[in-house]
Amino acid sequence: MKVVKGAFIVLGACALWTALLYLPYAYYMASFTYARGDEPGEFSEGIFIGLVVGSQVGLFVASSIAAKKAQYRYESDVQKQYTLYYNSALILNLALDIVLQSYLSYIQMVGVGAHTAGGKLLGELTRFQEIFESYPMQKSVGRLLFKYCWPCTFFVPFLAEPFVAQLLPQHIGRLLIGADPRIKGLNAVKALELSEMEQGRYADVIFNVILVCFIPFIAPAYMHMTFMALIVSHVYLYCYDQVKVLRYVVSFDCSSPDVHNLGMKLFSIPLSILAGALVFKANQLSGGTD
Repeated sequence: MKVVKGAFIVLGACALWTALLYLPYAYYMASFTYARGDEPGEFSEGIFIGLVVGSQVGLFVASSIAAKKAQYRYESDVQKQYTLYYNSALILNLALDIVLQSYLSYIQMVGVGAHTAGGKLLGELTRFQEIFESYPMQKSVGRLLFKYCWPCTFFVPFLAEPFVAQLLPQHIGRLLIGADPRIKGLNAVKALELSEMEQGRYADVIFNVILVCFIPFIAPAYMHMTFMALIVSHVYLYCYDQVKVLRYVVSFDCSSPDVHNLGMKLFSIPLSILAGALVFKANQLSGGTD
């Protein structure tokens, strides 16, 4: 029952974020006709990056709270439940983002009078498959998906993590100890206490791989760019975790291989997405010229 309540907490966070931020953003972007220069400026790009990063941070907090409220006896079970909550919420959030951005891209392409490879206006197409497989939409959705990957997901959250999770708490602890002479001895040690190493990195890496596996559905020009971004970000992530393990954690709690086993099972998701992309591309080979 507590697990179900936790699921509702995560779903509530998704719904709240969508209602308060995504829908106003969609309304703002849809208010432009995208014809004769009537389109949003560069500021909208920053808004999109902020929304994606903010949603991931918010879902991280909601998933952590929901996993702890389940009141498992062992920390490994808490981390396992967190991985399930967080990955599920991220996938749902990704689906909402892609649907919203695809709709906005379609409005933009119709507004500028985009044509398919066969010379038809995009606005004249009626079937969803024709619209999605048209080159203007493939290019536009591909650009948006790449932007979702880099820098929104692969770079910005991990770049901010050492400052927010390690350096900032340490700095605030030092300021408190220096400002209040009553904080000394054991209390001073607690104020500067390091965090415990968690196993939540499984959720981060799995979601990054899921994102990459969606790239084959769109124009292949973004394939090498996205994989290069994935490699660069994970090299940085490996180096950061190496330093974190050696300098910025006080203890480890890996009492069972449950989280690792769950991670291997969750990797069936990107594999199934790749299988779907293979079928999708094979169907395109027998399609028309649009």
